[in-house]
Amino acid sequence: TEGALSPKDFESDDQKKRNGWWDWKPAKLALELLFWQGRLMIAKRVNFQKYYDLTERVLPPEIETKLPTQKELSSFWIRQGLKVLGIATLNDLSKYYYHMDKKLLQNGLRTLIKENEIREINVESLSEIYYVFTKTLNKTDIKYQENTRAYILSPFDNFLINRSRIKKLFGFDYAIECYLPEAKRKFGYFSLPLLWKGDFAGLIEMKADRAENKLIIKNLVLEKNLRDDTVFYTKLSEEVHRFKVFNNCETISFGNRNLQLFKKLNPYL
Repeated sequence: TEGALSPKDFESDDQKKRNGWWDWKPAKLALELLFWQGRLMIAKRVNFQKYYDLTERVLPPEIETKLPTQKELSSFWIRQGLKVLGIATLNDLSKYYYHMDKKLLQNGLRTLIKENEIREINVESLSEIYYVFTKTLNKTDIKYQENTRAYILSPFDNFLINRSRIKKLFGFDYAIECYLPEAKRKFGYFSLPLLWKGDFAGLIEMKADRAENKLIIKNLVLEKNLRDDTVFYTKLSEEVHRFKVFNNCETISFGNRNLQLFKKLNPYL
């Protein structure tokens, strides 16, 4: 009768000191369990705090709640995975959905191949079979226009969250280093991958100084073939400016690592 509630609205005698994000209080554990069972839903968030309520009070009545068949379920997950990944192996799709049952995915792939919705393809120098939408392969009549924008990617972007897949397809061996002791970091606490013209261009580490509204470029590591590419520096500077605005910063400054590359980038900023 009280409506949506957050974990802090529940009293508890548990005085245990919490250690980390996933060390939840009993009330939070119970709410999450009921959420995953579908008996509760998230009604709203206030300052990142979830507020839970009964499903029937959150879900609009016109929403179909009938459980999908195994065929519908596998087809849905395969389509969603290929929309994000573009091409994917059976193992890629399984990992993307937290190690979903491969047999279920295999059955779905066979069905979609039979219906000509997806196709099997081979990637040069790789032995595994990849899957792709048939409509993607049929776009050969559309004139290809190269995207020259540089992109700063999140380490948690769907495109590269599977590190082994990215290493296999692009030869890009990326690891987020914020979980490593400082002495073991090679590129920085939170280095971000750079994507340009369909390939990985390097890494950039930045920090937003909120007190001074300043974006600090702490480190920049580039592939050798791009270190003197003026077009790339122009496109990278445009992306850094977008990142500055996104973080509500007004100015850009440099750290004390890789000063030679910073000097090359600076004129474009």
